Amino acid sequence: MKMNGGNRGYCLGARVAIVASVVGGFGCGSADLESEPLGRTAEALNVGNWTALTQMSTAANVSYTLTTDIDASGKTWTPKDFQGTFDGGNHTISNLTINVPTWNDGGFFASMTNAIVRNVKFVNLRINGGQFVGGLAGESWDSLVENTAVEVTITGNGSAGYVGGVFGQMNRGTVTRTYTKGSITGRWSYAGGFVGEMWGSGGDHPTVEHSYSQMTVNPDTPGTAIVYAGGIAGSAYACRIHDVYQVGNVTGRGGVGGLVGYLNADSGSVWLLSNSISRGGDVSDKNKSGGWEGTVGSVNGANNRFSLLFFDAQADPTAAGANTSYSATDAQHGQATNELKLPTTPSGGVFCAGGGDCGDGQFDGSIWDAGTTAEHHILKDMPGPNVQPR
Repeated sequence: MKMNGGNRGYCLGARVAIVASVVGGFGCGSADLESEPLGRTAEALNVGNWTALTQMSTAANVSYTLTTDIDASGKTWTPKDFQGTFDGGNHTISNLTINVPTWNDGGFFASMTNAIVRNVKFVNLRINGGQFVGGLAGESWDSLVENTAVEVTITGNGSAGYVGGVFGQMNRGTVTRTYTKGSITGRWSYAGGFVGEMWGSGGDHPTVEHSYSQMTVNPDTPGTAIVYAGGIAGSAYACRIHDVYQVGNVTGRGGVGGLVGYLNADSGSVWLLSNSISRGGDVSDKNKSGGWEGTVGSVNGANNRFSLLFFDAQADPTAAGANTSYSATDAQHGQATNELKLPTTPSGGVFCAGGGDCGDGQFDGSIWDAGTTAEHHILKDMPGPNVQPR
């Protein structure tokens, strides 16, 4: 795991000077920022064009609101570290291409620390190169992403590293009500539809919830080198992943899963992975005979810590029970495609593995929409317009 390098904090005087410069640049008047207490978020600054977007500050506790859609065709973008709040105002940033040097962090931001990104959609985002790479940021510490869409194509440049549709590496923090769509190719050691590697510490668990991925995760796999790959996360330590689903092919070596490639526990008793679906696609570990993998590839110390996971056994014909020897026997369920489209009744069904009166398979009805017998389960209250595949 790459540690947070350098002191990303700022003294009060430096912060005020930077924020004052940014406010002046946006033409927002001469607010008395020197009276702003340290640690209190300054008044939100509107971002209404490309120039204003490029002038966003790296200082902490600065808040920005996007007021218009931005087409970035033909523009050059240099990712910055970010510690503030970026509210997209339900607008779209489209056609942005980012080239990241081989050993650098990259994404829309280079890194996020105690930051918030919400209410924004990225369309036709293209990222090339880097070592820690994600649609939003290469690395993240204690940050929140919500109500966000990232439609991205990410290509590696020959150096092994960490890559995800949202973050390359996620240290604590939360991603919620967010979706990713696109593809990941090139040489990587950790690759995930949302996060390449998730990392928790001190009882603080990185969380991905109420979200879905339509990513093809296909990192290059030279020789037999380990490549952890998952439809949601390549590798996850002391994490919380629940109420998510994934659609798409996932390929790697030595730790590959429709949801998580390598699931690693800490000493706590938290459920690491639950109530989630790998709906379709070839999930393949090239280091294993037959290749097929189900929802979770390899596990360390997570006995009885993941449950109620379902995968399409027609798209991914993993042998029955192949991935249940290290967990509860009801942890992973291979089902026919049509079976995964059946809403559950109070008396049982696919999403009610334990049987009995458990509603829609212990899948929370305030989060999931069971659809009809011709439609897959989808998530409620996702970023619009509703583009979820059924």
